[in-house]
Amino acid sequence: MPTTQYSQVKPGLFVSIILKADQKSGRQVRGTVSQILTRHNHPRGIKVELTDERVGRVQQILPSSPSHSFSKLSMEPNNPWANTQGSRNPYTAQSSQTNQGAAQTYYQSQPQSQSQYQQYQQQSAPSQDIRRSDTEQILAQQNDRAEQVEYMQQFQANAPQSEDDRNQAQLQKEFPNIDSSLIAAIYNERKSQGNLAEVRELLQELNTS
Repeated sequence: MPTTQYSQVKPGLFVSIILKADQKSGRQVRGTVSQILTRHNHPRGIKVELTDERVGRVQQILPSSPSHSFSKLSMEPNNPWANTQGSRNPYTAQSSQTNQGAAQTYYQSQPQSQSQYQQYQQQSAPSQDIRRSDTEQILAQQNDRAEQVEYMQQFQANAPQSEDDRNQAQLQKEFPNIDSSLIAAIYNERKSQGNLAEVRELLQELNTS
């Protein structure tokens, strides 16, 4: 009769069970409990399912699983360099020195990268100056043109006027509503007759119509 109680069986225990098919022969198999399938004590043993999905009733709780013992042994330090507190693993020390050397080389290369960046900025500066000088040149040309236009206007204003120019200017003041080109055309047409009064009379009719 099994001696195991329900309270003793837990998932993860290494047990010996009898499969349902082996009830008559009493052949037992071993395995690790995955889950408990009964909720109370049973005369033939607590029914459980193993991790390999076999189902049977527990006959005996075994000390430990061989695989568990093996994994425990494999987890124990087997490094001869780790048994001594003051000793150092030469491989670890060499790797550490290699990493430190690589890090030192990297940081030493940083100033060179910064100097290259500064050199690139200095090389790009002349091109910016060229573009700036082009813009300034265009603005200077525009200023020159404005000065030329202003000079021509001043030259025309200061240039000596002929009698015809003075007459047309006087007529434009008298008849501001009439286009200056029309005044000039009428004046040029009538000036051969030498009668400025007739031109005024004609412009007066146009102004009042």
